[in-house]
Amino acid sequence: MNKKDEIKERAYHRLDDLYLNDNAYERIVTMRKLLETAYRWANGQNQEYETCKEADGDGLYVAMTTYYANHVGRYKYNAHEVRKKLNTYIHDLSLKIYEISTQEIVDLLNKVRKIMDALFGCNTKPINGIFQMSLSDTNKEQDKAVASEARVSLVVAGPGTGKTHLIVDRLVHELRLAGDKKIFGLAFTNAAAKTLLSRFDYKVFGTTDFVLSPKLEIGTMHSFALNMLRTYYEATEKVFNYDVIDEFEKAKIYKMFHNSKEAIDAYIAEHELLTFDMITDMCLSNLTSDNEFAKFIADQTFEIVIDEAQDLSKKDCCILKKIYDASPSLRIFAVGDQRQNIYGFRNGSMKNFEEMKFNEEKFYLSRSYRCPDALLRFVNTLTFTDCENHPLHNPQNPGETQCCYRLFDETAEVKAIVQRIAELAKDHQSAYSDHAILLSSSYQFDAYAQALNDAQIPFKTFGGNPVLKPEIQAFLYFMGAIEEKKYSLQQFFLLQPFEAFPNGIVPKETFQENLARIKEVERAQELVALIEHYINKKKAILEPQSQDTPDSSNLYICDLMNDYIHTMDLGPSSARIIRSFVTKVVDLRIASYVELKTKLTPYQEDFYEFYNRPSINSSHIKEDANDFVTISTIHSAKGKEWGYVYVPGMTQDKFPSYQSVKYRQTNDETKKFFVACTRAKKSLWLSSPINYTVKYASGSFDKLNQLPSIYVKNLRLINL
Repeated sequence: MNKKDEIKERAYHRLDDLYLNDNAYERIVTMRKLLETAYRWANGQNQEYETCKEADGDGLYVAMTTYYANHVGRYKYNAHEVRKKLNTYIHDLSLKIYEISTQEIVDLLNKVRKIMDALFGCNTKPINGIFQMSLSDTNKEQDKAVASEARVSLVVAGPGTGKTHLIVDRLVHELRLAGDKKIFGLAFTNAAAKTLLSRFDYKVFGTTDFVLSPKLEIGTMHSFALNMLRTYYEATEKVFNYDVIDEFEKAKIYKMFHNSKEAIDAYIAEHELLTFDMITDMCLSNLTSDNEFAKFIADQTFEIVIDEAQDLSKKDCCILKKIYDASPSLRIFAVGDQRQNIYGFRNGSMKNFEEMKFNEEKFYLSRSYRCPDALLRFVNTLTFTDCENHPLHNPQNPGETQCCYRLFDETAEVKAIVQRIAELAKDHQSAYSDHAILLSSSYQFDAYAQALNDAQIPFKTFGGNPVLKPEIQAFLYFMGAIEEKKYSLQQFFLLQPFEAFPNGIVPKETFQENLARIKEVERAQELVALIEHYINKKKAILEPQSQDTPDSSNLYICDLMNDYIHTMDLGPSSARIIRSFVTKVVDLRIASYVELKTKLTPYQEDFYEFYNRPSINSSHIKEDANDFVTISTIHSAKGKEWGYVYVPGMTQDKFPSYQSVKYRQTNDETKKFFVACTRAKKSLWLSSPINYTVKYASGSFDKLNQLPSIYVKNLRLINL
């Protein structure tokens, strides 16, 4: 036996011993050493187990990152999550490592085994095959909801109450009962859907009694509606050739036709375009006019699990009700919190769901695991006009009494916040990524961006109206042309530095007629040839098509990227952007052009780098850096959390805004404030400038000696 095989054999022997060990600390430390051994082994470093340093976290992270750079996304994510959990248990003494349950230890052992198998190229099982994971790690409140047998369950889950854990456990629970039917997990945003899928994947990763079910589909309400439409059209031998456009594309069309509704509607109909709102409209229209469509969905569905139910529109709820009524057994499990309904301008509300009269069984979660108890006691005092404020508590983290800092003006406020971030980072009490500055509007970004740049602190901004980088937009148009979308074909050639339509765009032409006419332009011929090549390649892949045939885009996107970069003769900078984009698409396992169009949004961090944003850029952030301060609108901060959260502007007529007070619409502002406060895990900084400037397009004026906001008037005020 050579040295490499000896190292591998000893590593598995030590791992097997840990199943019988009753020392939690030794088990945790040994698991991390075993991971270090396996990662070094995979990278050609035949280092013995004993020489791996217990605290060599950075080395482990680098090895993991290097090894998994070209591997499947779920392994990269899960390996990183296991490493983080082991590090947390080792270094965070407040967790009392000796009190970790046997269930949690065995779960980690099975996950470590799965990672070691991937690294060593083995396929092993726990000794005797008897160590199975209990998939429930919920509290008593959550257990009742998870085990609900009601056809419709509605869980009111406040911030930090373990909503995602609850949903994941419900998915696992129901998948064991679903038989050959599907379960759909629906989230409000692509980012939330990705988080839900990742958490589910981590939950079942390494288990020996549960296999990831192909019957589970997780996405947004829009992607669910679109996929159901496509699937039904195909099943009934109808042609579904619609192209999805985002808000930026929609605005471009409106501008092109000077907001003429008749001209816009005709153009959209001719090119078979769908905005996200139109997807919902089309799905509901089909469900209303065709009873077989609702039955088609219901017959294949065991349960629909909904995250952020407070953001469901009336149309969303009507879609759910029609599918529900088409089956005597289909279940709906909805989780939400009306206090966090900050997208009311999109007509979302928990009341929309309740008005459908599902006769749902309700559950309430009160135990929060995120915010300090003192912070929760503060937000428990807020009053909402459309829902109760069910009290939240966190007995294990008392926290410090909440206060609000009063400062002379906004300049002093910005300086104080940036200085505090710098001091905490300098003393190694936190990383930059532990800090988030949450603002009501992206118009306030620049002052903080400039101050952070001056302090040489890296940051990223989230919110505002980001626009897709032109290199990516052109590449997407090109991909759409290969999918034979006429709109994408036209838009791509309109971007080119030559006249592809010398006689203008002719209405009512088919895609093939468009392509033939463009081909007559000499400078377009090489690009047209590339489009035709990949159209034929895609068709060859899909014929004959079976249910097991994966979607074509993921099969050709890497080859297409190289051919596209070469044919377009792109410079190094543009080529690098497109290569990075394709790497991300593959890493996220996005399998089709339509799926990509529905998931590509500026609000998902995976695609952050592919958008140009309306703010000052960070001068001190490194490429692919993960350590940066977040500057975000409150809307974009929804669903996220940080150790230290800063909410400035807590002054009369500033937050809540003067307009909301004047027109008695402060409920939406109160919800924004509630969401902002409950993003904090350690500390919430509230600050109130005594003087501030009101800016309008026509000019600006100063407001002096202003009172604190109604939200903080009962807090202890500290003058800085």
